[in-house]
Amino acid sequence: MGDITLYIKVFITLLMLVNPLEGMPVFLSATSSADPQLRRRILKITSISVVAILLLSIILGKLILQLFGISTEAFQIGGGAILFLIAVKMTLGPSGFSMEDITDFDYSKVGILKTEEIFPRIFEFYCAA
Repeated sequence: MGDITLYIKVFITLLMLVNPLEGMPVFLSATSSADPQLRRRILKITSISVVAILLLSIILGKLILQLFGISTEAFQIGGGAILFLIAVKMTLGPSGFSMEDITDFDYSKVGILKTEEIFPRIFEFYCAA
């Protein structure tokens, strides 16, 4: 029973990484002017390529990690960190924050004791991020 849960976890992780639902609109918009036969050919080549890369990773993944001296545990931790960052980015969405928000600030107006000007700007800065 434990093996089935491992396979389910691996399948869900791969499904999140490959994310076919996010790729469909991109594929449809990129091939909108193509005829249906060409669209099917592109879809077939792309699908075969993705499956081949995933199967090659399954077969040669351990050897590649050993070649570079990376332990499986370190790779799992790194992969978990990357998945966490992807989840945070998906949750928070695009921030629209840029360095121009900081450089446009007029520092000549800020005095040492003028908190009525400092705190609203700090609040705006953090709300924009």
